[in-house]
Amino acid sequence: MKLEVISLIFRSTKFLKFTENQMLKYCKNFDDIEVSHRIIANDATKNVLEAATDCSIPVWEFNNTNPNEYYINRVYRAYNYGIKTSEADLVCIVNSDNGYHEDWLLPLVEWHKKGYLPASRLIESGKMPSGTNGITKYFGSSTENYDEEGFKAWAKSYMSPGILKGGLYMPALFDKNEFLAAGMYPEGNIYNNGIGTCNGRVVIAGDAWFFKKFEKKTGRQHVTPSNSLVYHIQEGEKDE
Repeated sequence: MKLEVISLIFRSTKFLKFTENQMLKYCKNFDDIEVSHRIIANDATKNVLEAATDCSIPVWEFNNTNPNEYYINRVYRAYNYGIKTSEADLVCIVNSDNGYHEDWLLPLVEWHKKGYLPASRLIESGKMPSGTNGITKYFGSSTENYDEEGFKAWAKSYMSPGILKGGLYMPALFDKNEFLAAGMYPEGNIYNNGIGTCNGRVVIAGDAWFFKKFEKKTGRQHVTPSNSLVYHIQEGEKDE
């Protein structure tokens, strides 16, 4: 079975290199799973596109019709593009400011095989409050001061078997065909006057809305495996 890990990149050459290194180290083949990687350059800057030529992971360029549209709308559209064009059976979407430990992908696949919609448990820097099942614990706030070994050691001691109900929304593992059949991400958050309008009241975030729709469509319950821990620097590219 094929699994592809997909990240986006926009303006940071540092996070381009960071996510490339993290993927190569921690997103490897296991059991009967053949793992590949791809980075989607979403309305990327000239510097990022130039740096991408030296990337050892495939970088695909994606451009929105309006590059000045609200970034959330463009992000959902780019993830849809990434999943839609994937040649893998399973797709795991990640952020460019995520750090991993060995075998973090394995629990996602195991719980997916059991009929769930699994998303990793985020360990977050504290720049912003953590959401459902997230943990605030500082292992760095940038590519320069990320404590990779510290995070891995802590994760190894903290992880446990089993799952928590609900959770956050990325990294998340989808069956590609189920994702497409469920209608893909909405192109923006859900406002009281439509999707991605950006001029009304936000009713629900686009990813939360889609997960609820996906659960109803597939019968897969959204869960957080307690042994798939992923560090989240938070707003990595936005801070540069």
